[in-house]
Amino acid sequence: MNQSKKLWRPLYLFLAALFVLFVTTSVMASGRNTAVFTVNTTADEDDGYCTKEHCSLREAINMANSLYSGSAFIQFKVGTLNPIVISPTSPLPAITSSVLLKTNVYDSVDVILDGSLAGSADGLVLAGDGITVLNLTIQNFAGNGILITGNNDSVNGAAISGNGGSGVQVVGGSGNKLSQTVVFANGGLGVDLDGDGQTTNDMKDEDGGANGRQNFP
Repeated sequence: MNQSKKLWRPLYLFLAALFVLFVTTSVMASGRNTAVFTVNTTADEDDGYCTKEHCSLREAINMANSLYSGSAFIQFKVGTLNPIVISPTSPLPAITSSVLLKTNVYDSVDVILDGSLAGSADGLVLAGDGITVLNLTIQNFAGNGILITGNNDSVNGAAISGNGGSGVQVVGGSGNKLSQTVVFANGGLGVDLDGDGQTTNDMKDEDGGANGRQNFP
């Protein structure tokens, strides 16, 4: 019995080490083409760079959009601030590349995007494909909280309120998803497909257009 255990132990250790190597390699490979930008200031500036000393949300979006290939992860860490309130003074650039935009890796801070000073603007414009917005609060924009023109974009765990237009307006694309998101007290519809108001609840639902113009949510 003891001899059998001695024989199996080296094999067990080898297989365990092989498994760890496989998992580590897989994780590294999956993130190989992902650029990480950490928003570390609430200022609304853009000097063309996003560094560890200064990276605004505007700069992070522009840097993500400028990537030649791959995707981007935009997260937030502004000292010990919690919540982090960012108030753009003009419309933010549309997001045109594949971006994961979330509070941080552990979702341990609250991030509020407040449009009180942004003029005639939508909160976030998702113009690329495969964009994910996670756990953000978007409020007080004159336009829509989120405007979607891309495909397969998703908004999860967000709170969207107090905007002059719709909470979420989908004007193009398909496969866009809204999940576990609270949308309330906006000037327009909570979710508006094609930006033309309420969509008729058809018997056969044969409409085309934004998200196939699903029946009125």
